[in-house]
Amino acid sequence: MNNVQKKYFIGLTHFLGNVLGPKYEVVFHSFDKNKAHMEAIANSHVSGRTLSSFGSNLLQDKVYLDKDFVFNYKAVADSEKVIRGATYFIKNG
Repeated sequence: MNNVQKKYFIGLTHFLGNVLGPKYEVVFHSFDKNKAHMEAIANSHVSGRTLSSFGSNLLQDKVYLDKDFVFNYKAVADSEKVIRGATYFIKNG
């Protein structure tokens, strides 16, 4: 993913965070050579995550190979609070 694409999705992340409201955390992750990077986060107070506190089984399990999205799964926030998650995979190439 190039820098122009990243800038677009970072803007979209913040737009969705504002439109959906403060109860919804929106995160943009990029994956490069089996390494994940959290590029942007809106409403991080929901989970308590920061740009440096990302870990994902979705990458390790390679869920993105078979599915375009997953939803309604349980995730644990940094505060040990269980939240409902949804992920849409934006595939490049």
